[in-house]
Amino acid sequence: MIKAVEALAVNDHKERVRLDCSIDNPFLNQYYESMGYEMAGTCKDGGHEGNRREKYMALL
Repeated sequence: MIKAVEALAVNDHKERVRLDCSIDNPFLNQYYESMGYEMAGTCKDGGHEGNRREKYMALL
């Protein structure tokens, strides 16, 4: 699914793709990092606190 979103972003000439995930989910954070998504800050949504990750499409 992530690769499909990245392909859509490239086709739509988007600069980057953003993903958010829970701060306390080490597996998902490591997975996103392994796919090239870099830390870009944190985010809050109600009681949820997460890491904001971005991947620049020029890296594809």
